[in-house]
Amino acid sequence: MNTAAITVEQLLELGVIPGHRVIGGRSGLTRHVARVLPCTDVHDLARIEPDSLVVFVSGAIELHDLSTDLAIRLARSAGAAGLVTEASTREPALATKRLADTLAIPVIIAAPVDLDRVSARCDPYVRAPEIHALKMLGETVDRFLTLPTSADEMIDNLRKLLRVPVALVDSEGHLVAGDSKCHSLANAADIRREMSVMRPAPGVFSAERGKFVLLQPIRTDRRAPANLWLAAVTDPLPSRLHRPVLHALGVAALSYAGHLASQATRIERESRHRSMLLAELIDSEQVSASTLEKTSALQWRLGGWHTVAYITGRVDLTEIAGRAMAASLESLVAAEFGSFVVEQSDGYVFWTTTEVQGGRPTDARDSEYLESVRKLMSAVDPKDRWGLCAGIGSTEFGAAGIKRSLSAARKAALVAKGRAGMYPVEHTSTSSAAVLLAGWSSTSSLRESATEILGRLLASDSNRELLRTLRSYLDHESSATNTAEQLGVHRNTVLLRLERIRALLDADLSNPDDRLLLQLAIRSLAPE
Repeated sequence: MNTAAITVEQLLELGVIPGHRVIGGRSGLTRHVARVLPCTDVHDLARIEPDSLVVFVSGAIELHDLSTDLAIRLARSAGAAGLVTEASTREPALATKRLADTLAIPVIIAAPVDLDRVSARCDPYVRAPEIHALKMLGETVDRFLTLPTSADEMIDNLRKLLRVPVALVDSEGHLVAGDSKCHSLANAADIRREMSVMRPAPGVFSAERGKFVLLQPIRTDRRAPANLWLAAVTDPLPSRLHRPVLHALGVAALSYAGHLASQATRIERESRHRSMLLAELIDSEQVSASTLEKTSALQWRLGGWHTVAYITGRVDLTEIAGRAMAASLESLVAAEFGSFVVEQSDGYVFWTTTEVQGGRPTDARDSEYLESVRKLMSAVDPKDRWGLCAGIGSTEFGAAGIKRSLSAARKAALVAKGRAGMYPVEHTSTSSAAVLLAGWSSTSSLRESATEILGRLLASDSNRELLRTLRSYLDHESSATNTAEQLGVHRNTVLLRLERIRALLDADLSNPDDRLLLQLAIRSLAPE
């Protein structure tokens, strides 16, 4: 294994060959350099060791004649890292450049005055590559003293500093930002296991094709596993040189964690302020001067036609998941709807506003609007872990209209909670039967009665399989065939479940009164 830590390209970036120009063989710039050798005669190349960067003294070869072609061929045979020679008054032949490209031997030209000093300048970095590593680490610290503004900015800075593929991944191995090839190597099963431990730590892992994956956790909570990891892929390096690269990743991780913390604080502060202000707005009969002042400070538009969207979930969110959803919604709603998110006790609210001109706008029943909200939920929760659903309120005018539209959106969200499928969105006006039923069925008295009516069924139905079957059966006008199609099971399975339901509830499903009673009870409990 070649343990040289520095490449031809890295040496050039260090400025040890000032005013240099690469005329061919650029694909070989990633070759490692084990030593830098002065050379006075082209035939000396036959005796050099592999991974040598050969520096020809002034006049040893001429770029425009066959001596350069011979030097390139001999360098390839000897496994040289590259050739350095002086500039010529004449450009090298095109055939010479093509030969260097074909054999991947970098040909670097420099001013004659610098040739004698090239070996001395390169030697410290080649013999002690830690010098290069420390320089790289120092540049990383300088760059990340200022917090990055995004994941893409952080990855871009690291890629330029480390000169290796870098990616930001989550603990399940999904790519967040950066290089897809780096992500594929970091997505190996043994590496993913390391990313899920309770006390995450930096690590170096062997990967396919002789590569190494260096991992650095980004920790925002010391009591929990890391949600995000930085991954870098390197060629074989001496073990003593892994640590500086990990340290550089650690500096970036710390800086990005600071960015996330500042974002979380801002979102939390703004979210709390927005929630209190919305409560003021909807609780007061008339908007007070202080409320108007606060809404103006936050650039809320109270005039115009407002349509409120209310997003909630069938599953209670943890505190961490709630923060993640709020942050994701914040950016997506701003980009897609040009609005902001207000957190509520059981969901998230945002609204769009249309100017007064032209009278009442097209109602939010418009399929494009509903589809936009559905896509928004899909983007926030692609795996449907939280069972997101949404209600769209009626389009109402003025500050009081926000209150009316929000009330309708809440009731529409209750209807959506009872719908099957992923990301259901409901829009119902205040006069519709669905909203009236949703508002009525959510009362505490009816919910208590529903729990009593369905008690034996709920106690025997831990996964709510029977409850879903009964609701679907009643919603499909007592059709076992349609119920089976909607649930994706065989008709006989539906019939067997109905027999169990009849026995548990002691109900006659052919009796209209029993069906109505059960349907009201189920709709009351459906959101749970």
